[in-house]
Amino acid sequence: MVFIFYLFALTQAFKFTKDIISTGIGPTPRESASIAFSSKKNLFYIFGGKSENDLDDLWVFDLSSLHWNIIYPNSPSPRIVYIENRSKAGGFFYYEQDEFCIYGGTSEMLIFDDLWCFNTEYKIWKEKKQNYSPPPMINFAYNYFINNNSEYFAITGYQISQIIVESFLLDIKSNIWVRLGLSFSYENYYEVYPVYVLTLGLDFYENNLIVTACRDLLNVCDFYIHKLGNSETKHVEFYPSSSYNGNFSFLGGIVIGNYYYARFQEYHYACIDINNPYPEYWINFTSMNTLDFKPIYTSSDNKIFYFGGYFIDNENHYPTNTLTIHTFDNFDKIQEQKLYSYYISPSPRLSSCLHVIRGQIWLFGGKGKDVLYDDIWKYNPQKKSWSFVNPLNKGPSPRTLFSSVAESDTLIIWAGEDINGLNNDMNVYNIIFNTWSTVIPNTYTIPSKRKASCMTFKHPVVYIYGGIDANGVQGDLWQFNFGNNIYTQISEFIPTSHAYCTVDNKTFKVLGGIGGNGLQTDSELIYTFISKKWVYSSSTNYTSSNGFYLKMDNFELILGGHFGFKSLNNQLYINNSSSILKYETDDLIYLSGYAYYSTSIYYFGGGYYFSEYILFSSLPKPEFGKIDLIEICDILGCKIQCSKGFYMDNGVCKICPPGTYAEGTGNLECMKCPKGCYNPYEGADSLRQCYPCKEGAFNDKFGAKFCKLCPPNHYCPAGSQKIYDIQSSKDLVVLVQPMIYESNYSLWWLSSFQFLGIGIIISILIVVLFSDKLKNLVKKIDYFTTSHNHELGDYIQIQKKIIGGQFTVILIGSSLIIFVSIYTVFAFDNIAEIKTLMPLVILENYVQNFKADIEVKLELKNYGDSCFQNQNLSKNFYSSAYCSNEIYAVANNINIQLNTIKCYKDNDNACIVYYHCLKCQINLDSNLKFVFVEKLSYATGILINITSESSIPESSSSVSMQIYPDPENIFIGPTATEFSFSMTPSYFTSSLSNFPSMLTGYHVSPESSPKSGSQNFIEDISLVAQLSIKLNFIKLLTGLYTSRYQKQSLLIFISGLFGTLSGLAGLIGILMSQFEHIIQNKKVVSLSVKSLKSIIENDSKCSMNFNKNNQESLEKMSHDKSSDAEILTLPAQQRYYNAYA
Repeated sequence: MVFIFYLFALTQAFKFTKDIISTGIGPTPRESASIAFSSKKNLFYIFGGKSENDLDDLWVFDLSSLHWNIIYPNSPSPRIVYIENRSKAGGFFYYEQDEFCIYGGTSEMLIFDDLWCFNTEYKIWKEKKQNYSPPPMINFAYNYFINNNSEYFAITGYQISQIIVESFLLDIKSNIWVRLGLSFSYENYYEVYPVYVLTLGLDFYENNLIVTACRDLLNVCDFYIHKLGNSETKHVEFYPSSSYNGNFSFLGGIVIGNYYYARFQEYHYACIDINNPYPEYWINFTSMNTLDFKPIYTSSDNKIFYFGGYFIDNENHYPTNTLTIHTFDNFDKIQEQKLYSYYISPSPRLSSCLHVIRGQIWLFGGKGKDVLYDDIWKYNPQKKSWSFVNPLNKGPSPRTLFSSVAESDTLIIWAGEDINGLNNDMNVYNIIFNTWSTVIPNTYTIPSKRKASCMTFKHPVVYIYGGIDANGVQGDLWQFNFGNNIYTQISEFIPTSHAYCTVDNKTFKVLGGIGGNGLQTDSELIYTFISKKWVYSSSTNYTSSNGFYLKMDNFELILGGHFGFKSLNNQLYINNSSSILKYETDDLIYLSGYAYYSTSIYYFGGGYYFSEYILFSSLPKPEFGKIDLIEICDILGCKIQCSKGFYMDNGVCKICPPGTYAEGTGNLECMKCPKGCYNPYEGADSLRQCYPCKEGAFNDKFGAKFCKLCPPNHYCPAGSQKIYDIQSSKDLVVLVQPMIYESNYSLWWLSSFQFLGIGIIISILIVVLFSDKLKNLVKKIDYFTTSHNHELGDYIQIQKKIIGGQFTVILIGSSLIIFVSIYTVFAFDNIAEIKTLMPLVILENYVQNFKADIEVKLELKNYGDSCFQNQNLSKNFYSSAYCSNEIYAVANNINIQLNTIKCYKDNDNACIVYYHCLKCQINLDSNLKFVFVEKLSYATGILINITSESSIPESSSSVSMQIYPDPENIFIGPTATEFSFSMTPSYFTSSLSNFPSMLTGYHVSPESSPKSGSQNFIEDISLVAQLSIKLNFIKLLTGLYTSRYQKQSLLIFISGLFGTLSGLAGLIGILMSQFEHIIQNKKVVSLSVKSLKSIIENDSKCSMNFNKNNQESLEKMSHDKSSDAEILTLPAQQRYYNAYA
């Protein structure tokens, strides 16, 4: 049960709002405004002036409270009547009618001579028509004074077409102008020219008008004392100083007692006794009080009040809004007081937006009194200063009642109303790049143009509800996904505008707002994403619109706002789930831009009001303040939580230092940025503000403020956690296809067997030569008994010889080697394969569907997130497979029997995804899309490997391709990076029993180079979401047919084997016969030699028994005998050779 407590102060309501500047926001910096002082009310009035343009606003500064307020008239202002604003008008306060009046002035096109008065009670401007008035003056001095209880206004000046200085006096009550006798001119050229840089001052002293005319270029002043009534005029010429060469621009004068003080630039004063004004009596002195250039001034008693003017910084001219008092205690002692120091801030506005980004408060757009804004400002709470931001390109049109959110380093602006009407554009400002971009949706169905919608954000989706379009108040709920730039209408419910809204993982809530009937609602509308249903709850405390709504983890706060623009809410609501606390306050705030920073709600501008029941929703209130939640929680007992980007340390909220971030509220510590990233700024509130290191740098530490340079001769892609060797090629294509069939047996063992067999045969033959037993054994196996050599004509004798046995061993060994070799080739290398491409229509006569197992390996280099696989998630459907809700694959036009997916992150910080498709059938225009929607789904390189089962048994077809982004970019965004592959259907048949037949598959090859999808600069990850990879499969109209068959049959093998062995036996027999013949010949020669040797020996013996005569007679006889006798008479050695021959 929720209890409601109403807490009211006993004496007065509390005020929780506090001005950032104690004086409040004052007028914008300006020059040449009109100023007047009401000593009775102690108020300063400031009107118009010139900033970038002429102004027509009216401000009042209360010297009692030291606070600025803007006044909006209840009537047309001088600008409305004359179209143009004005500056350089004279101002005075008319006490009798309690009016602030202005006279004359100039605009871009006109010089005025009219008189307007503003009644401070009724807040009405009224022009005082006159029968006679001075001519329009381009430059004049003025002074208001009371003389003889009558109020007068005097001017001294000159026209644009003349060089004569004239003076006029207005009796304010009678509204009659009188020309005075005080006039002067500069007659020669050297005196005339300085007139155009003539500075005038006008004061009143005891029925005398005192005119100071300083020719700044000549550093000389004319001093006139003109007595009213008799037109007596005294004139003296004086020089502000003869020893100082500074800037002597005249700033104004004051009469105190009987002394006149003239103030010049550069701290210089000149003083004279009015009763003795001769040049030699002028006293020059300096005061270290500082003033800007050309401020407007007025005086009262012994004080001079200065406002505005300009200052110069680095030769640039800047208007100022400083309000300063100089109090004259003695003639040379001057006290200076800065009532309002120079302060630059956005112009007053309502319906602007305020957001905290990186520890600074950013403001955009809104509506002024009669102008729409498109400017950007940022406020630094630590330095307490505003600065104007000038984007590098044009942003959205000036507008009001738009919707806005901030995410990481981006500001998102949607819809709103500009001078041309309603809008529905989505614009994003990036604070790092200082650029605007307009997001173009990828859908034709988008929300109608509208204003006053509520919008909230949960990355990467913006939720938009209601608002006012051309047909009235709407109640539709839309989402825009920055991951794919698609609008989707989720639902529709009760029409509501000007509401608060929130979103979490489960629900979307709409709180309060104005209904379709124009009345304030107090309802709470809750939409549940899972059930897709609305729940309506009435009588809640969300009873106001356009106030402050702040949602913490443990409570909600609502302050201010309006009830249907009819009255203002003066209640503070605290809803802490168990009770609702209400507290009455004096804070009346609506249509302000606001943001939660540290422990305070900062707000700027808002709607103007007179009271709780009188409000002006088209007029801005110049406010800039904050609400301290510590003070509220001390009173109401709520628990304070630090804003995003801050953490709690000993009860004090501190901003997260560079290198860290803190998401959401209530953080007790800041998270460190991961490796490979850096964050150079403080106040980060999102992991997306930890930027990947740029290419050429790396970071191997957590919580880095900057990245390290990659060393020479190494490579560091974006997001590197370590250094890599120099990459040889960025873009890679590797193709692996099935080869022509080759037997997988090795020739090495067959050759080894053959050499081993030969070695064994040789070894056996050698051993046989040295063993008689083996010789006998070998002789017995002689196969060639009929083939031994014999003489011609001899009978063939079948006999076994040792040589025949040896050749039989050779025959047996060779036959065994040949048999094994032939059988091996027959058994293991008896397969032939043919491949051919043929039209697919022919192949489809043999097989209807081409199916294959396809595996995809996806590698995302330097992936930014976790690449998480949820083991408890089983969302594998027919056409999709999920690693988690943030990583999944979707197949399109692919027939799938079963698919699986696996994700993990490797040691090189790459996200590896394996996708397996079982029995996939590729059709025309098939594709497979991988989607990554984790918080930081980006990559610095993409590698794809496609492996398809081929129809050829135990073979596959594989292609690897990779792509890298452009320099300084990463892959992130809605557009998918595309890889295209040609898929050639393949069909396999075989007549062999050891191979399956009628198999199908695909051969994969690159169709084209990879096509890069969304690339963004590293700094764009603040908002850009999603990483997509699309694989296109192009099914070709030709197919690959492969067939395998036996090279030779078993019959041919046996026939060939017998023929080979028979031929081998015959060949070895012939070799044996030849070998025997050679051996036989060698034996014959050997026997002949032995016979000759025996004869020679016998001959020697006979020679010893005969004498010499006998020898001679024998020699004589030898000439008469036959050759046989001659042979006997040869020397022994010669006879041996002849016998051998």
